[in-house]
Amino acid sequence: MLTLHQTFLDIGMILDDESDKSILEKKLCSTNYDFDNLVIIGSQHLVLPTIYCKLHKWNLIHFLPEELATYLEKLTTINRNRNKTILSEIKSISAKFLNDGITYSFLKGSALLVGGYYEDIGERMIGDIDVLVSKDQLQQAQNLLLNNNYIESDFTIGDKYFEQKHLPRLIPKNKLCAVEIHQKLLHKKISKQLSSEDYLNHSKKIDNISIGASHDLFYHSVMNFQINDYGHLYNFLGLRSAYDTLLLRKKLNSESYNKLLSIDYIKNLAYKMSLYFIPFKDEQKNISSSLSFISFKNKQKYKWYRKICYWVNKLNHFFLIILNRIYHFVFNSSYRKDIIKDRKRIISILRNGSKHHHK
Repeated sequence: MLTLHQTFLDIGMILDDESDKSILEKKLCSTNYDFDNLVIIGSQHLVLPTIYCKLHKWNLIHFLPEELATYLEKLTTINRNRNKTILSEIKSISAKFLNDGITYSFLKGSALLVGGYYEDIGERMIGDIDVLVSKDQLQQAQNLLLNNNYIESDFTIGDKYFEQKHLPRLIPKNKLCAVEIHQKLLHKKISKQLSSEDYLNHSKKIDNISIGASHDLFYHSVMNFQINDYGHLYNFLGLRSAYDTLLLRKKLNSESYNKLLSIDYIKNLAYKMSLYFIPFKDEQKNISSSLSFISFKNKQKYKWYRKICYWVNKLNHFFLIILNRIYHFVFNSSYRKDIIKDRKRIISILRNGSKHHHK
C-alpha cells in the first residue's frame, strides 16, 4: 500500500500540467499499482473529477481498470452538469444584485468557475456559492435572496457570537446550491490582511459577473485554507485548494508572487506544495530547517506520526475554543444569558458527542 506521501506525489503529477507524464504512465501501467488508495485519497480531498479530467487530457484513461474508469466518467459527468447549473444560478444572483445596486464579488470556486480558470467545467467540485458583499449592503443582499426562494439555515449561538465571516447560510427552495453571503474574507485578523473593501475594489467583470482579481483570488484561496479551514493549525495540505492555488499561481507575475510570499501563511503553504507541484519547486531552496515543514513531511510519510500530530493539534484547538468560550461566558452577559437559555440543547449535544466518542 502506498504511503500518503507517495499517493500525493502521484496525484500531484496528475494535476500538474508541468509534470513528466512518461513517469506517471510507467506508474499507472504497473500491474500492482494501488488504485484503491488513489481513489480513497482523491475522494477525501474532493478531486476525483479533477483526476479524471486530467487523465483524459493526457490520454491515460486506458491505464485505469475499466470499472474505475467508468465510475470516474459518470462522477465527472454528474459534476459537470451540476456546475453548469451552479453557473446559471451564479448568473441569476449576479443579475439580482446588479439590479438592486448591490456591490458584490464572487469568491473561491464560484469565482474560478465564472473566470474560466478550469479547462473543463466538470473538474472542480463546488459546495456552496460564496459571495462577498459590501458591509453596508449585507442585509439588503440577504433579504433580496430571502424574497427569491431562499431560506436561512438555523442560526446558532456560535453563529451569533463567533462566526463573523458570513451571514446565515441561505438554502434554496427550488435551486441546487446554497449561498453564503460574506462580510469578511477571514475569521480572524492577521498582519498584511487583504480587506473586503480592497477585494471588492480590485474585482473584475466576466460576462457582467463580478469576481476577484487573480492576485486577490490567489491570496484568498491560500488564506481561506490556511486560516478558515485550519490548514496551518493542523499543518496539512488539501488537494482541492492546492489545485486552485496551482491554477492561480500561473496567472501571477514574479513580482506579485514574491510579494505574496512575504506573508508567512502563504510561504508555509508554498513550502508544502513544493513537495508535489513543479511551479512551487523553487521554494525548496528557501526552506531552512523549519520544524513545521519537517513535521509535515513526516506526517505525509508515517501514519503513526500523523495520528499523534492530529490529536495533539485537535486537543490544542479544543482547549483554545473552550478558553475563548469561558472568557465570553464570564465577561459577556448576553452570551451568558443565551447559553443558560439554550442549556438543554447544549447538554444534549455534549452527551451525544460523549456516547459517539465511546462507541
